Amino acid sequence: MSRRTLELKALSRLALPVALSQLAIMGMGTTDILLAGHAGTNELAGLSLGNNIWNVIILFFFGIGGITQALVGNHFGGGNSDAIRNQIHQSLWMTFACGLVGTMVVLIAAELLLSANFEQEMAVRAHGYLQAIVWGALPMTMLPALRGSLEAMNQTRAVLGVLFTAFLLNIPLDYALVYGRWGFPQLGAIGCAWASAFLLWAIFFANLAMLQWHPKVRHLKLFNYLQKPDKELILSTFKLGLPIGFSVLIELCMFAGAGMLIAFFGPVAVSAHSIALSIASTSFMLYMGLGQGVTIRASQLLGARRFEDARYSVITGISFNLLLALGISIFYLLGRFWITGLYSQDSAVIE
Repeated sequence: MSRRTLELKALSRLALPVALSQLAIMGMGTTDILLAGHAGTNELAGLSLGNNIWNVIILFFFGIGGITQALVGNHFGGGNSDAIRNQIHQSLWMTFACGLVGTMVVLIAAELLLSANFEQEMAVRAHGYLQAIVWGALPMTMLPALRGSLEAMNQTRAVLGVLFTAFLLNIPLDYALVYGRWGFPQLGAIGCAWASAFLLWAIFFANLAMLQWHPKVRHLKLFNYLQKPDKELILSTFKLGLPIGFSVLIELCMFAGAGMLIAFFGPVAVSAHSIALSIASTSFMLYMGLGQGVTIRASQLLGARRFEDARYSVITGISFNLLLALGISIFYLLGRFWITGLYSQDSAVIE
């Protein structure tokens, strides 16, 4: 068996569950868009505007915490249990602070939204969406410290199990809150926000529990006690994570930022852009998941002082991701009308 084949097999064991985890997260957003789209173009437009604002703000802070995965992976590859425990605790302190700031920024953005020159009904729905989903800002920003640590210690399948379960739960919860079924109020697009906030807390506590009690990591005793904030380590972690946060912000502004500008053209334009972005984001999450798998593999190899193997792993992972992107692009081009028809029955939106 060739070296490349062996490396792809090693990467797939790490990257495939991570990529599927990203798709499960994306699937929750896709469910929101599908149900809101069938509830009406105005509902979909309000959800899209609110979700674009939410993503631009909260994923910046999410990205900062994403550095935890590489740092823990490096310590795991080097077999340093104390450093793993210390890094996780300090990353939690850092992301907790980021979550508080993110919450305030989302609330401010929700109020500013009403005074912007958007179509009034769409702006009101987006405002309500932000006021609901902001309850999930804290667990969202802290998740990279928990989920990333599990993935860095090879527990990618455990993370996938949690996120896939959340994806499945999101479907009936969205349905109940959007359409007012089974005794729940009919909230339209805002119902999707409440469902997301609830599930973000559920995912947070599930990841926390796994770090403490999963059979593969419980010997590390990661949360037998909580370490006090270490300003020096928190600051160094923040400095490493900040460029990642800005990278995510720049990427999002190219898409979500465009969505906010398109909102000035009315509900049909917003709905159409929301569907196109949802489709594109599905593949983006797949590439990002595979990229995170490469990060885990390379950081572990670097921790084990296998520098040439780490370099080869990165080259192999990037090459595979490029080939995958080409195949998915062709599929989107050929199936564009069929795919968009799944989201909306409004012919103007589909066109």
